[in-house]
Amino acid sequence: MSMVFCDGLQQILFRSFNTNLRGFMVDHMRVMFFNTFKRNDIKPLTSLGSSVDLVEDPCQIGTEDCIVEEERDGKDDSKQQGVFNVLDATLRDNLEQSRKIRESTIDVEQCSIAPGKTCFGGAELSERSVLANHAALVRALCTEGKVGAALRLQSEIKKHVVPDLYTYNILMNGLCKMGELSKARCLLKEMSEVGVYPNCVTYNTIIGGYCRRYDIDGALDLYNTMIDSDIMPNRVTCRIIVHVLCTGGLLEDAMNFFSKLLSKHKVADMIMSTILIDWCFRNGNTFQALELWDKMQQIGMRFDITAYNVIVRGVLLVYDVKLAYRFLSEMFKKGFLPDLFTFNTLLSGLCKSGRLDEACSIYHKMSFFHVMPDRISYKVLIQGLCLYGNVAKAVELLHIMLGCSMIPELLIWNVVIDGFGKYGDLNNAYLTRDQMVELGVTPNVFTYNALIRAHVVVGNIVDALSLEEEMVSKGILPDLVTYNLLINGACTFGLVPIALQLQSKMISRGCQPDCITYTQLIRVYCMKRKLHEAKAIFNQMQKSGVPVDHVPFYILINEYYIHGQMIEAFGIYEKMEEKGLVG
Repeated sequence: MSMVFCDGLQQILFRSFNTNLRGFMVDHMRVMFFNTFKRNDIKPLTSLGSSVDLVEDPCQIGTEDCIVEEERDGKDDSKQQGVFNVLDATLRDNLEQSRKIRESTIDVEQCSIAPGKTCFGGAELSERSVLANHAALVRALCTEGKVGAALRLQSEIKKHVVPDLYTYNILMNGLCKMGELSKARCLLKEMSEVGVYPNCVTYNTIIGGYCRRYDIDGALDLYNTMIDSDIMPNRVTCRIIVHVLCTGGLLEDAMNFFSKLLSKHKVADMIMSTILIDWCFRNGNTFQALELWDKMQQIGMRFDITAYNVIVRGVLLVYDVKLAYRFLSEMFKKGFLPDLFTFNTLLSGLCKSGRLDEACSIYHKMSFFHVMPDRISYKVLIQGLCLYGNVAKAVELLHIMLGCSMIPELLIWNVVIDGFGKYGDLNNAYLTRDQMVELGVTPNVFTYNALIRAHVVVGNIVDALSLEEEMVSKGILPDLVTYNLLINGACTFGLVPIALQLQSKMISRGCQPDCITYTQLIRVYCMKRKLHEAKAIFNQMQKSGVPVDHVPFYILINEYYIHGQMIEAFGIYEKMEEKGLVG
């Protein structure tokens, strides 16, 4: 390839970011088509004969309709076939050329770009145009995630001109998104060496990269470097620092940082305030959050819908529904209407507080505000309804979801199945499971646990045990809950040998018994007046080191007392006292 053509190709590559390349390809394709027709003596159709359908290429090049004359008597079939072969070859050649031009835009090692080189038409590339095109190409490469190619282009362009600050910032952003903070710091050092001085955006980009990695020390170190370089942080910088301190568990440091900014600049930032209020609620400091809210309002801060969503969510975390309604009323007075997040926050808080009727009322009012419930809305409501025993209403919402073409996630199906299982409604539990499978949702260990619970509730221990075998056959390993449900069922009906077999089976499968497992075995032995075996299980529990509560101790103490064995009962009490379970 000649030098002139290479230079021309460079200009085409840079112009590929606007409409000039498409115009070039349109003109080129038009010339190629009509030259081909001329060489093959293809004449336009002038009669009323049938025509060949217009074929549009993938670039949607809009050329004139190319109509080929078709011989009605079929005597010129060979010539017609030749025409289509030529058309096909022409399309392939031009599409291949388009592909090569596109691929060349990222092949930065194949060619060089420098000011003063000529392009098509003999014009020279100025340094300003090279920088502009270079920045555009670097940005496009970083947007596509090809940061390595962008860096190679950067290395190439430095041989001729010094990249500007904008280009460096684009590269910094791409590297930080990939987590390549060491390379970003190297670029920061390089900038000073070539005389390009970083600005606030440069530092914000790298500090943000450290925050995404939860590297508080790195973020604060760069912040101090920024101050030492006489670059004043802007609001974005301060927001990043406040956020990284909060996420790192340094809420008090974040509050002190914010207070210093407030006293120094006398300007409050709504986003920073909202971040701090949110983290105060998350850490359980409700009073501190409300105090900060009042303080910001006193200095004239105008909160937005996001801030009101944060304050409503925070007070609902402590189940203060009355205060949540007060902030909602204030939000309405300020002209803000609730959005989907507001409604979902309310639904969640009301369901957790057991106020299901209010939650359902809020759900029905969402449409008045032109807000449609999403998966989270239905998930919150269905979980709350099943938790408080209103499974029928939960199923109604499940069917509404299906009517809205929403396939519920596995968790929602499991909640409904478990809701039926708690009341021993095997028929509806299995109907829900079958419907779930028909919609392509695969059962998991929680699904089977819900069905096992249903069988245990109705006393069908045999079918419950068969479900455990079905789980294993399908590659679903039973967990601690599975075995505790089965052992509880066996113990309830006095089937001690089966309960012990289940205990051995769970241990062999790497599932260690917990306090509930041991308590159930101790209880069943005490019911059968087998104190020696109950004490053996109790000792086994003590040696296992599992966390225990007061229940197994009380069971043994009570049984020893019934049999008049006061010394043994007192001995169990002393062990209970040693573990701090008395009181």
